[in-house]
Amino acid sequence: VGSEMCIRDRLITEPSENITNIEYMGFWIRAAAVIIDTLILSSVFLILLVISKGKYPVYAHWIVDILYAVLFIGIKGQTPGKMVMGIQVLDKTGNIPSIPTVILREVIGKFLSGLFLCIGYIWAGFDKYHRSWHDHISGTFVVKKNWPGKLPPDPK
Repeated sequence: VGSEMCIRDRLITEPSENITNIEYMGFWIRAAAVIIDTLILSSVFLILLVISKGKYPVYAHWIVDILYAVLFIGIKGQTPGKMVMGIQVLDKTGNIPSIPTVILREVIGKFLSGLFLCIGYIWAGFDKYHRSWHDHISGTFVVKKNWPGKLPPDPK
């Protein structure tokens, strides 16, 4: 029952009521951030290839990709590509997502987003909050960075 509750809580369809006046980022600006990140990671892989004289494991790409996304998003809410584009990943309460949430988003969620002809990525162009499948799975939102990032106090 505990794990079932956790999964259900992650499948958030709308942001917290406390989050208002946010500009949600759509497909094209997110795609531009991915292109920038791809250029950065390609440079890293090229350097690894030269240093290792072509003798490093193929799975090193996956490890570097995952670490890059998880660490940047889990610590700052942004990869360098998102920083350049002025966008940020937040959870449903307006905070930087936790590392487990980012792992769910970046590993499982993005795998599923790309599985069926990348429909999960394209989904952001049609969703009310411009969320891809990996955002729905992890309960995250991609927003304009200049949003103050602070929520009003909880009226308890």
